[in-house]
Amino acid sequence: KRSDILFDYQATLRKNISADYATMLRSVMKHPAMFQFLDADKNTKGQPNENFARELFELFSLGEGNYTEKDVKEAARALTGASIRNGVYTVSEKQHDNQEKTIFGQKGNWGPDDLINITIAQPATAAYAPQELIKFYLAAEGLPREYAVSFGKVWRANGMRLSELPRILFNSEIFYHPKFRGNFIKSPIAYYLGLCQDLGIDVIPYPGPIVNALRAMGQSFYNPPNVRGWLYGRNWISSSSLAARRAVARNLFVTTPDEKLNADDLKALKEARAAGHGNPSVTPDRLEFLAKNRTDAEIVVHFCNYFLPVTVSPEYRKVLEEHIQSDGKSRVRSIQEAVTGILQSPLYQLS
Repeated sequence: KRSDILFDYQATLRKNISADYATMLRSVMKHPAMFQFLDADKNTKGQPNENFARELFELFSLGEGNYTEKDVKEAARALTGASIRNGVYTVSEKQHDNQEKTIFGQKGNWGPDDLINITIAQPATAAYAPQELIKFYLAAEGLPREYAVSFGKVWRANGMRLSELPRILFNSEIFYHPKFRGNFIKSPIAYYLGLCQDLGIDVIPYPGPIVNALRAMGQSFYNPPNVRGWLYGRNWISSSSLAARRAVARNLFVTTPDEKLNADDLKALKEARAAGHGNPSVTPDRLEFLAKNRTDAEIVVHFCNYFLPVTVSPEYRKVLEEHIQSDGKSRVRSIQEAVTGILQSPLYQLS
């Protein structure tokens, strides 16, 4: 509800993106955005609120099946009495439960920081973040647990620094295995940024059009549906979201005249141009350059190999080639329609 707190929360995540996992969890725990969203201010001695404790285990560190209800209740007691005043996280001795708690079999008068330390030490914690990274990059359903456990052991040996997670994954053989090519549905943000990258254009410098487009595709920017975030994979696909994706691809070939922009958008566009990144659409000149000195068949092969994650059938290429050769349109126009068709195709939704 407060954009300033949400902005600062995002800045906090970015600040700690290379920190160790414990530091990140503490930052999340102590930030006003998460503190308020999960009712941590209502967690007092005698009336513990389990919301943050449960989400800490289920979504941020361990995953389902790696903790008990008793662990959640005891963790909630460890978090009692916390408040945030003037942006500073503090624990009131009067409101904090100072009795012994048992969390994952460990007994003590635990407080919030103790809870993070105990959670980080659990074997399942080292496997959880790697599996989440795998779900984000390789397979929405994840990989067999033994792979995540092995990944986690390497990560723990490297201090559980978040910067090590992508390094380990991107240097693994499995990341480049053919099995994981063309099997993963792009998120709306990945789809749009991929279009910009593949077409050699810039991200649109004024927010309205792309914010609206992302919302229509099912990923409202900076506004996840809940604390878990978005569900990936086939959850991105529906008749309405596919129609929105097709519209995004089509609109990248349309240049909005400067005189049709409002003052704020025009100012943002001029600033982007001055900085060298004010080209958010594909121009006819760009298409002519791509088609230069290529036959129709060569154009189709080039675009299919460049844009798509898997090899297409000869029949697929033939349809595109025949479209380029169709009468009644300029060659550039026909090429634009062929490229748009590729970018709107089911195959381009995959990575």
